[in-house]
Amino acid sequence: MQPGDYEPSRYGESHADVYDRIYANAFQTDLACRHLVELAERHGGPVLDMGIGTGRLAVPLRQGGVDVHGIDASTAMIERLRGRPDTAGIPVWLADMSDFELDDRYGVIVCAVSTLFMLPDRDTQISCLRCAARHLRPDGVLVVEAFVPDRRRYDAEGQRVELRHLDDHDLHVVLSRHKLTDQTITITHVLATADGVRSYPVTLSYAWPSELDLMAAMAELELVERTGGWDARAYDDTTTDHVSTYRRQPHP
Repeated sequence: MQPGDYEPSRYGESHADVYDRIYANAFQTDLACRHLVELAERHGGPVLDMGIGTGRLAVPLRQGGVDVHGIDASTAMIERLRGRPDTAGIPVWLADMSDFELDDRYGVIVCAVSTLFMLPDRDTQISCLRCAARHLRPDGVLVVEAFVPDRRRYDAEGQRVELRHLDDHDLHVVLSRHKLTDQTITITHVLATADGVRSYPVTLSYAWPSELDLMAAMAELELVERTGGWDARAYDDTTTDHVSTYRRQPHP
């Protein structure tokens, strides 16, 4: 996908009906929610979930007593969220995360599971970070969860095939292609069921953590902490994921 072809709602509209199935048990949801609850207690609420999707984080946060809000560019994702029980109290806005304006200001804003990399280029990603910075309270924090590219996961051609599930009725295969020169990874989930075969592609435009810090600085944010995941393990040369926390730069 070229930047000019970018449609904010495309991913959610195409993935909403299978998102929870594709990513079942793939993320550290309990650890993430525990950490976000602690941040909300420290910095105050509400919490804004950028790319709220089907409510993977928002629903348990709400159940834990956190005042959580959300934005998503996809009506299909929001409809899936609203189909879950106990979501009526979660304010959700249909909005492009790279260009939004809300009335509230937040103690915590979270952009989880490399959602930032779904934006197609650096300018759009920086715009997203600027929007987040503008919506933070003076002492608020932005938490970005993202992967660290690992070339060892791919063959010499930059390709990877992963069998996620196979039984007598269903097949789930993940095809990935890494283009180092473009800093993109195209991931296609292929599901084969009795109803047929369907594919669900998405292209991620990734940034190295140092690049992310530079983009954050352009959005007048500064790094507070970086860990190797929601379990707060050390960030080092072996890290394949990171959780980075930013705050607004102090003005002289």
